[in-house]
Amino acid sequence: MNREADLRSEKKQSKRQSFDEDELKRLEKLVFGDPSHLFENSVPKKKKKKRKNHDSLNSFLDDDDNDDEDDTDGVSDTDYDRKNVKLPAWEDEDDVKTSIKMAHSLQGRPNDNHVGRPSDSYSSLLKRRFENIVGNPKWAEIKKKKDESDDDESLLQRCGNFIEKRSNLSSGVIKFNPVKDLNAETRCEGKVIKSIEFHHNSALALVAGINGVVSLFEVDGKNNSVIQKIKFPRFDIHCARFSHDGEQFIVGSKSNRHFYTYDMTSGRSILVPIHHETKITNLQNFEVSPDGRIIAVCGKFGNIFLLSAKTKEWLGSLQMNGEVNGISFNSDGSLLYSHGDDGKVYVWNMKTRTCINKFVDDGCLNGTSVCISPNDKLLACGSSSGVVNVYDTTTLHHTNSPKPLKILLNLTTSITSLKFNHSSEILGMASFKKDTAIRLMHYPSLTVFKNFPNQNRSTGMINCISFSPHSGFMAVGTNCTKALLYRLNYFGNY
Repeated sequence: MNREADLRSEKKQSKRQSFDEDELKRLEKLVFGDPSHLFENSVPKKKKKKRKNHDSLNSFLDDDDNDDEDDTDGVSDTDYDRKNVKLPAWEDEDDVKTSIKMAHSLQGRPNDNHVGRPSDSYSSLLKRRFENIVGNPKWAEIKKKKDESDDDESLLQRCGNFIEKRSNLSSGVIKFNPVKDLNAETRCEGKVIKSIEFHHNSALALVAGINGVVSLFEVDGKNNSVIQKIKFPRFDIHCARFSHDGEQFIVGSKSNRHFYTYDMTSGRSILVPIHHETKITNLQNFEVSPDGRIIAVCGKFGNIFLLSAKTKEWLGSLQMNGEVNGISFNSDGSLLYSHGDDGKVYVWNMKTRTCINKFVDDGCLNGTSVCISPNDKLLACGSSSGVVNVYDTTTLHHTNSPKPLKILLNLTTSITSLKFNHSSEILGMASFKKDTAIRLMHYPSLTVFKNFPNQNRSTGMINCISFSPHSGFMAVGTNCTKALLYRLNYFGNY
């Protein structure tokens, strides 16, 4: 009997010792923390059942296995997600109640041009203007988690190929629709529209002309509502370009040594004078590099002036043998192509600012324009005789007499505008010397679309061509106050 009592005593003592050790570990984790549970504590967990009463040692030993059982306490995952929905950090009821008419009246400009009804909320107008000019910034985007089960169900509901491929743009005929003129609501930019530029990040476009007015439009093809009109006094605009970041645009003139930059966020224009030592006489033809570092200006006597895109200071110059008539940057801004009246094309390295090659444009006596495709594979060169030569860029850096892939003879007057679309499938070419002198070339067939332009509709003389970022729209500036807009049906909405 004594031996059985001793065994029971030893058994109880071992259980009590095990309990003491477990309780000591639990207290250590409670006081000092448990590193193994750091990750688990960083995400929401379901509530656990409360432990039963452990007043006695036997109850703890018997019920130790029940500690890991879960209990939701009536709260489901969907209820938890609803409680954690992101809400606006600040809401002001007065912003919703204030109408456009009331706000403009308080600001002393009741007749200000705006899109929308006078009774609409003024905050909605400001939001729309901000998105049109700046776009939707990344910090304002709400990233929604995608349920993997939805992906599985969508896959099970499909049949056939899961990789969708867009068919190539066909040659011969292009599907397009003339839509409402881009500047139909204004017509104040001047009789001659000199420059049209689409914004890189938002559905916004500028139209500028010799009256010194720049108009900003919301591009949709139906209303093309005017957002803002900016007047530059005594300044006939011949060239206008958006900055690389899209927050500013720059305007240059044929008749003035100075130029302007306009900050669309602050609504302020800045006059930038040009020092006489730079020998820059005007900014009627300039381009902004795709990397946003340099503004290249076509000058006199073969000079290409380089300005800092950030500070607008003069950085240096490049020198051609003849007069420079056209310039074009490649996609990353590392190379610059220039064409001039000596019939030669110069290739410049923008890091070393040296000419790495120059070649004779096949059959050209006087070069008038040049443009490289966004994919850097094609270079188009226009001449005063109306000929456009298209080259493969891989053959241009090692020879001084390359042969063109295609010689286009569709126009008979000086080529003044060359522009590729974003996918390098279309080359627009035009001349302001003759009415309706505009054609579109298809790549890779290197043939001209037969149905453009519509021969029954006069476009006037073309001064500039521009494609929207995804080629959904093409705009052309004319000498009859119109900025014509075309919807290219093959491409996306914008």
